[in-house]
Amino acid sequence: MAPSILQKVLRAPPPVLLSLLQSFSDDVYALSLLRIMPQGVGRRANRLANWCWFFSTLAQLVENGAERAIVRQLVKEVQEKIYEGELEGRDLEKEGCGDVEEGEREVERLKKQLAWIDRGRMKLVMDLIYVSYEVFNFKQYRQPVLATTGLIAGVLSTTKLYAEHKQQLLKSAADAV
Repeated sequence: MAPSILQKVLRAPPPVLLSLLQSFSDDVYALSLLRIMPQGVGRRANRLANWCWFFSTLAQLVENGAERAIVRQLVKEVQEKIYEGELEGRDLEKEGCGDVEEGEREVERLKKQLAWIDRGRMKLVMDLIYVSYEVFNFKQYRQPVLATTGLIAGVLSTTKLYAEHKQQLLKSAADAV
């Protein structure tokens, strides 16, 4: 017998459940703004969505830190292989390690990946500051902080989207000409 949708949802990892709850709560809040749902229900849904966002941002920061540590370790390992190979004058190709140029390309690729991980971390920090003002109802400097962190997070997200879809954008622009 195939598991029901509810069973699949309940077996999902906690971050997925948190995301689902946040999305549902956001939708309820939006419906309350449209006066389809009662305002009180909308306010409670908004608070729940913000708490979900807060905890999911913390979880994503932990994941980001772990990924960052792994990539940094890979960079270090590849650099050590290159250095040891050059120092000992070994033929890295015969040892299955590739040549020095290949190793340097791999280091560059990993460093680019690390830069994107760092940008992602910065966006998550901006999200955390923003949602902390919402969850804990901070009053001091509220509007400037919300505007600044929201803008920075938006710019970082847009930069990532542009980088991911740059080739498609350039191709469609060339096709339009």
